[in-house]
Amino acid sequence: MGRNCGDIALRSGLAIGAESILIPEIPFDLEEISEKLLRGYRRGKNHSIIIVAEGAGKIWDIASSLKKYSGFDNRVTILGHIQRGGSPSASDSVLGATMGGKAVAVLLEGKSEIMVSLINNQVIDRPLESAFGPKAPFDRKLYDLANELAI
Repeated sequence: MGRNCGDIALRSGLAIGAESILIPEIPFDLEEISEKLLRGYRRGKNHSIIIVAEGAGKIWDIASSLKKYSGFDNRVTILGHIQRGGSPSASDSVLGATMGGKAVAVLLEGKSEIMVSLINNQVIDRPLESAFGPKAPFDRKLYDLANELAI
């Protein structure tokens, strides 16, 4: 996921404390990332997490280059079904029930071409075409925060 947009990679990387987040919106230098890995290793870190959005590049080429520049072995995990699994949190269950209830209510009202969304902590219905509107702007401040926290 993230062929044209790194938002999911950015948010997941920030949530887990990834050392580097590679996304299509921001150019990156694999030699600089390798230096960051080496600095962490010198401080006693024995592992690092690098999140790569689909559109940031070919993961096997990135992994190979990182090994070449840093000398570290690496493991690539392509999430696929892994990211869709796991047990839901209580918040996930409440959101699913709330959105499902809203979807049924919309159907009972006879509406069509409608989607259910969570906007400003409110579950609302809105025209399906709104999903195809302009892309939200990239959140550079969130990206910069992730980089600051990863140091």
